[in-house]
Amino acid sequence: MGKNIWGQATCSRGETEAYGPHGIDIVQRDDGRYQVGVINHFPSESIEMFELSKNIESWDLVWKGCVEVPEELYFNDIGLKTDGSFYASHMYERDITVNEWLSAALFKYSTGYVLKWDKKTFTKVIGSDGGQPNGIGLDQDSELLYVNYNLSDELKVINLSLIHI
Repeated sequence: MGKNIWGQATCSRGETEAYGPHGIDIVQRDDGRYQVGVINHFPSESIEMFELSKNIESWDLVWKGCVEVPEELYFNDIGLKTDGSFYASHMYERDITVNEWLSAALFKYSTGYVLKWDKKTFTKVIGSDGGQPNGIGLDQDSELLYVNYNLSDELKVINLSLIHI
């Protein structure tokens, strides 16, 4: 466990707390260090940040902070930027029923969207709505965000240079 330098000041984690990891990404930050971001579902929703560093005999992950996920959001995957901000896919409402999920899969309607965290707040990415946004990939150099929609059976490419978040 390291100090919380890459997350929200209000977010904390105990050394013995369990994790429920889901989506993951890694990026070399502007300062040259390697940042790993992990969607965490347990014991509460959060985005956990780690530094990946090479020692003589191994690679180590050191916790560097977390971001609290607002109650209405249920994240799936993350795309890190080199400045420490990120994009995350919100799949669907946390209390979705099996019937609602099956209906969305059958009729291909929107259940979620992508958000950007600017190191202070979450903002919805315009044009990112779809049926269970799942995996995402960020091409920061080209300003393209690739979003896989599990329930919509589609892949969208969002040109981030054309939208203002």
